[in-house]
Amino acid sequence: MSEAVELIWYGDDAPWYDHGPQHPLRPARVRLTRELILAYGIVDGRSVLETPARDARDEDILKAAEDWRKAGRAVALRLLSATPRVESIDKAPAGASPSAPWREAL
Repeated sequence: MSEAVELIWYGDDAPWYDHGPQHPLRPARVRLTRELILAYGIVDGRSVLETPARDARDEDILKAAEDWRKAGRAVALRLLSATPRVESIDKAPAGASPSAPWREAL
């Protein structure tokens, strides 16, 4: 378990982002939740910290892109390996896909 929890605060304008009328996270809820957290003294500077948000650095973006690429490739390979391969579409069982030589290139 972590020694401390960080609450990342995106600034006073961020809570006003509207996710749409059907989304449960209303801007006022974000502000009220933060006010309650501060009023109850939960942010104590030791076990709970409030950290101002920062813009992502180039290396953060590249790392995230690489992680997404790897995750997408893993999902695609898992899905492809679960699909039966057949040599002729005429002999294919229901739900099977024809043999795909591009599969090995993934």
